[in-house]
Amino acid sequence: MSDWSSKLHKQEPENLCLGLDREVDLLSAFIQENKRRKDARLRADGVESGYIFSTGGPAYNGKHSCLCFTPARQKPGLARHDSHGSLDPQGSIAYINLDKLEIICYHPIISHNERLAAQDTVLPLLEPIKTLDGRTLTALPIKKGQLVYCGLASYNRRLDIWGDDVEIFDPYRWIDDRSKRVMTGTSFGPFANLAPFIGGPQACLGWRFAIMEMQAMLADLLARFSFKTVEGVMIRPCMAATM
Repeated sequence: MSDWSSKLHKQEPENLCLGLDREVDLLSAFIQENKRRKDARLRADGVESGYIFSTGGPAYNGKHSCLCFTPARQKPGLARHDSHGSLDPQGSIAYINLDKLEIICYHPIISHNERLAAQDTVLPLLEPIKTLDGRTLTALPIKKGQLVYCGLASYNRRLDIWGDDVEIFDPYRWIDDRSKRVMTGTSFGPFANLAPFIGGPQACLGWRFAIMEMQAMLADLLARFSFKTVEGVMIRPCMAATM
């Protein structure tokens, strides 16, 4: 992916000089800023992050939006909404927000992520764990250079956070008493205690844009089209680089 990103970085300035690419996009803006500042680190960071710019955002919103429609009619939560039969714009937008939250929780596009320790540190644990040799640990020592995998999909299935019905797709959990456990319990990530955007200083920079874009996309699609499941076809998510 880095080789592919490097090719884009080399090709984009040529396109700009020839007037072949007049669109205002993230890659063009990044290259123009890089030329202005002549900062070698900017170029190195851009090359390493280019594939994330190109695939991370589109994959996240595109696949989440698809999941809002393709498996949705197989979920009991949407059947409850359908029975209301309301076409009120405000009510529809409110339900889109609930459905968006539940989709991100129920079908996290990114199942796991990793972080590389820049220095020796100690990771405190929310709950003690018992090792194979019988020891009880309340924290994990992490060495510099050690790779730590974060189980994002596993976090979104924790019974102590999301409740016993976590395996049931139900957008209404976000407005009834079940939401109190989520919002007042463990705080994780920048949005609704959900894991896919990670958290801390290395949280996803574009999470606000992703949420806004997803909501606008769903509202526009629902206003223009109707959707139904093809009879006899069962759609199952499959893990690749993303869901």
